[in-house]
Amino acid sequence: MKMKSKKTKNPVITLTTDFGYSYNYAGAVKAVVLSINPHARIVDISHDIPPFDIVSGAFALGTTYNYFPKGTIHMAVVDPGVGGFRKPILVETEDYYFVGPDNGIFSLVEQKSEVLHIYELNQKQYFLEHVSSTFHGRDVFAPVAAHLSKGVSADKMGMPVKTFEILEAFEVEIHSDRIAGQVLMIDGFGNVITNIDNGVFTKTLNGRSFTIHVKDELIQNIYRTYSDAPLLSKIALFGSSGFLELAISQGAFVNSVPVRVGDEILIEIGH
Repeated sequence: MKMKSKKTKNPVITLTTDFGYSYNYAGAVKAVVLSINPHARIVDISHDIPPFDIVSGAFALGTTYNYFPKGTIHMAVVDPGVGGFRKPILVETEDYYFVGPDNGIFSLVEQKSEVLHIYELNQKQYFLEHVSSTFHGRDVFAPVAAHLSKGVSADKMGMPVKTFEILEAFEVEIHSDRIAGQVLMIDGFGNVITNIDNGVFTKTLNGRSFTIHVKDELIQNIYRTYSDAPLLSKIALFGSSGFLELAISQGAFVNSVPVRVGDEILIEIGH
């Protein structure tokens, strides 16, 4: 079967980081990209990932990347291990490229897309001449993304490797009578976002009844929208990301139930 080409002229380069907007870090990354490819089209997914929060970075990237045109180069840098033992990598799927640290930032990419190739970035001619030990986003990942956007082949960037890191936070235990997941994050509205996606939920239940357990709360209905639920009631629904969310209609779930990131979410399945 012949592979479909994802090569496009001046593909989009996206940026997902915890750099924030108050300092020059994101600007420096863009400057490097544009100095190598002045025609680059750069789109910010977010620079407001909480500092060092790889799970939030993986979630933001993993629930957004596939809305971009084929051939897009996604650069993601939430990198508390910068300068340490983690590898700099380039991941190639049928439709996209991903550039960043091998620390779990691409966990959802592995779940949602077929990974064709993984390369450990070691060809220094595609880095900046002087690589700092604390800013690989500027000195390694930005130039690699820029060279990719100019047509340099991914296999010229580094050596092939077989795997990359997947965060445990995205792993779900599936049994015939239950699904065990956990809280991934709490959004700005106080909604609880879990790591259980709609596909896993629907396939495992196969039409059977269920009860969602979180702390001492029991929820037995999935609503389509917030407005379908009684005002201020505790509800479950699948949000725009496709993951199970726990919420209060026009309220904050975490203000009523003391849920924290990492807490278990258990779905018991009936017969």
